[in-house]
Amino acid sequence: MYCQRCGTKLNDSDQFCPHCGLPIDHEEAEQGYQRYNAPIEVNDKPARVLGILSIVFSLLSVGYLGIILGIIGVCLSQEKKSRVLNLIGISISAIMILITVVLAAGYHS
Repeated sequence: MYCQRCGTKLNDSDQFCPHCGLPIDHEEAEQGYQRYNAPIEVNDKPARVLGILSIVFSLLSVGYLGIILGIIGVCLSQEKKSRVLNLIGISISAIMILITVVLAAGYHS
């Protein structure tokens, strides 16, 4: 039996989906009124690649490109891991931009 909302595999004793929290209607499930017959496959590879590129470009001091790729990756991500990876890339890019600005301001003073 699978969750009607997210497709997570359920145990017969579950009252709620362990992934999304949807209450389980066992009578409906026994009658075969399930929307999902198998787990949903999520392809989050493009979002992960953008997250990695965001981190790489931020470390190469191309912070603006790292932020742009990170934002696109967050918008495309469907899984929490990919979203976190892109947010890390955005954060490192922002920190690198701030360091560059501070060092440049100190150099010109």
